Amino acid sequence: MLVWLAVAGAQEVSQPASVVFSDSIDVFSFAAVDSGWQPSASSALAVRFQVVPTGGVVTEMEAVSELTWTESAFQHTLVPVVGAGLFGVDTAIDIDFDVKIDVSVWDGTLDVWNAGFSIVEIATFDSLLLDGGAPSEMEITVDDVGVWQPFSTTIGIIPTVNLEVAVDVIPELTSIFSGSHIDTQLLDGSGSMDGEGTFLELDLPTEPMASVDLTSTYHGQLYNLFAVVCRPSLTLDSPIGDWELAAFDIPFDLLDLASDRTFEAVTYAHPLPAVSEVVVPPVDDVLVGTQINVEIPLQNMGDLVLEGTARVEGGDAFSVWPPYFAATTDQTAGVVVTFAPSEEGDHQAFLVLETNDPTLQFLRIPLNGTAFGPDEVPDPNIDDPDESGVRARTDGKACGCQTSRPPFGLLALGLALPLLRRRR
Repeated sequence: MLVWLAVAGAQEVSQPASVVFSDSIDVFSFAAVDSGWQPSASSALAVRFQVVPTGGVVTEMEAVSELTWTESAFQHTLVPVVGAGLFGVDTAIDIDFDVKIDVSVWDGTLDVWNAGFSIVEIATFDSLLLDGGAPSEMEITVDDVGVWQPFSTTIGIIPTVNLEVAVDVIPELTSIFSGSHIDTQLLDGSGSMDGEGTFLELDLPTEPMASVDLTSTYHGQLYNLFAVVCRPSLTLDSPIGDWELAAFDIPFDLLDLASDRTFEAVTYAHPLPAVSEVVVPPVDDVLVGTQINVEIPLQNMGDLVLEGTARVEGGDAFSVWPPYFAATTDQTAGVVVTFAPSEEGDHQAFLVLETNDPTLQFLRIPLNGTAFGPDEVPDPNIDDPDESGVRARTDGKACGCQTSRPPFGLLALGLALPLLRRRR
């Protein structure tokens, strides 16, 4: 059984919506870096490198959009899905190098060598990386993966005496991402969420809507530091011992860049309840001691269940049943207003409807009816007032009332009194 009560200032809730923010940047792909001959072309050991990096960084976050509303505004927030955040680095390094040797026991140039290496690191997290989140930023650091040795060869000088030539490559990579804020637009309004657990207040629509679209854009900062150190060495290996003839480091600073990142905007929908126009049929005059029932249909044109309450204020001659109503999408609920006067004369009251439709949360509809005694039974054969002032009701518009369509698409009757629509 439905137990929904409209309370002034109450907060209504739409169904949650899933939001996925995703961003990728091919930050490590740029032109080759050529070292030239290091330390010089005439050195005992000279090495020339060409380093070509490729790849990039990806960031993903998933959140649940929550939309609520009060009598004055929508409230919107994004709640992170725990464990759904992903921050990853996927890069590769392609290295071409030449080696030139000029020592007393051997001189010459080795053919061009090529080697490729890759770095793939992925980390997960729980927040939206905004202020107050845990964490508020993500960092991937690669500096302890050991040494890559793309090249090693032995050159025989005489039996049991050799030259050992080797090149080591040491990568250093740091990627850091932190969030700044999330801009969200709803209808003609927008706001910015700059911290975890914060809410935006956005204007309510002015017309009934089956659902409302929101568009959110994530903003953050990405920092990348990428470097490699190439370390060539030349060693003389003999039966009586090994001697290092040359060894040095060649640093390559490939990338040191901070950039603002704006993710692709994400559009998603929240369903809303939406009341169709409310039509109040005429209330006929009745004989004291009798009653008349007037059915008032309430159709839900929205995508969320319509719920509400109904009551009568200001007059004992009118009553309404049931005190609450509900209608699913494209279904019609309704209430019945009963006019059962116990005294002659004109009677007034108000039918008060409170609903969870954000555009029609409070309706106050005037009700008017006239009760007559046995001596005032109207003559159904006359259409105009007679000398006694009693009008025959043959046109379906009782009590001299007119049917009108006031603002907000509501049809109300009763001595041409306007519909009072307000939010408390």
